[in-house]
This record gives sequence, C-alpha cells and structure tokens, in this order.
Amino acid sequence: MNRAEQGEAPRSPHRAWIEVDHAAIRSNLDALRALAGPDKQVIAVIKADAYGHGAVEVARTLARAGAERLAVATVGEALDLRRDGIELPILVLWGIGPPEAAAALDAGLETILYDERTVALLEAAAADRGRRASVQLKVDTGLGRQGATPDEALELAARVSRSRHLRLVGTFSHLAVAGEDDAYTEVQQLSLARTLDAMRSAGIDPGLVHLAATGGILAGAGSYADAVRPGIGLYGLVPGWAAERGHSLRPALSLKALPLRIFDLPAGSAISYGLRFRGPPAPPH
Repeated sequence: MNRAEQGEAPRSPHRAWIEVDHAAIRSNLDALRALAGPDKQVIAVIKADAYGHGAVEVARTLARAGAERLAVATVGEALDLRRDGIELPILVLWGIGPPEAAAALDAGLETILYDERTVALLEAAAADRGRRASVQLKVDTGLGRQGATPDEALELAARVSRSRHLRLVGTFSHLAVAGEDDAYTEVQQLSLARTLDAMRSAGIDPGLVHLAATGGILAGAGSYADAVRPGIGLYGLVPGWAAERGHSLRPALSLKALPLRIFDLPAGSAISYGLRFRGPPAPPH
C-alpha cells in the first residue's frame, strides 16, 4: 500500500491504498496548541513512523506548521529523520545503550536519562568527542513504566549540573490516567511540581518542562508546564474516554480500496465466513 495526499489517485497498481490528509494534521496541531495555550511549545510525537502516517512527510508538515520540536521512540527513528533533512530538535523517548550514544551525539539528539548508568554513558561519549550532550530528565510520578523517582531525579539533576559534558535541557513526566482519574492525575502533577521546586531551590534549571500528552491536553492537565507532547491527537485520534466528548480533531488517515465484485443477491441471502452478513429480507407484498 502507498501513502498519498488526500485526493490523489493511487500511484501503484494495488487495489487498496492509504491516503494521509496533511491538512488535517495541520488543523489538529493548531487545535491542540489552542487547547494547551499559546504560550506552550509543541513537542510533536512521530514515533512508529508517525503512528503509520509516514514520519518524514509528517515531520516536514509539522515543521512548516510551526511545531517547535519532535519526539520519537528510538535513536534509529531519529537518524532516519536527520538523513532526510529534518533539522528540528528531536527528543528520543526511550533509553539508549552503549552502541547508540555516539550516534545520538553526532546527530544532535536530545536523549533521556533516569539512572546513573545513562549519565555515565552519555558523559563518557560526550567527553570522548569534546562536546556537551543535551539531555532530558524523566521523572516517574506514578505511571510506573520509566523514569527516576522524585528523590533520584533531584540527585541526577545535580549530577548533570556538575558535569562539563552534559546539559540539562528538559525535565518531564507522563500521566497515567489523564481524563479518567482526576485525583490521581493531580497527585502526579504535584509530584512533578515539587521535584521542579526542589531542583530550582538547589540552583538547577530544569529546562523545558512538559507533562501532558494528548489525553492530558484534552483534560487540561499540566498548566504550569512549558510544553505539551501530543501524539495520537495529531492524527485525529483520542483516548477512549474523550471519544464521546466534543473536540475538533480530524482523522488524518483513510484506507481505501477498489471493489472486487458488484453483484445482486436474492433478498435475505447471507455471505462470507460465518455468514455474518445477511441482506435485508424481501419487503412484504
């Protein structure tokens, strides 16, 4: 299957194809920015080939539409973007291993850290190149998936601030149940806020602060942050709890196919596996 701008005919002999509406992506970016507030930067998440929408093409659209930064899952995804001329700052959301540290530095990527091992790894790679690596500190405030505890985060931030080869450019967390459990979300927000206060009290600049992904934006969470991190919302998708609520996001992807066969059946006939489709019965005489 091939991707095409909406309205174009398929460019291959395939009978099924995907169309990606980049006007919808631009509209969704504007809508999410308006919800988050005009003072917030947008870190547009385009991991997993922009959720199947085509990472390079989407990155170019988002850059032209004013997104300040991009985020991907892996160093490999980021390197693909760099090879295709994408110059926006790119945050790598997964942790990295020894083979990736040098490549991330050479490509000017922002990598995350949440343990001493990663600090040492990035510091050694940066020292070897005589450079400073830009890093973002991830704090686990309750998702339980990835990140340093608030106490560990303060220690790591102090470690980075003392390093000649690391530069802290951001501090962030991720919400577990935004829009579903307001009390738990508030606990997470307070946890990050207290961590930031402790960092600032210690004379450490946390850099760009971000917390809300699509669900958080729709729920109005993270008002004190500097940026938002929308992913699925850029493509017109929303969490299940938000599906029945009003929003202006538009689906960006369409799957289309040419018909295989058009034919008439007697009224009430069933077809295909399990005979799950049954035509309407004949009208009464």
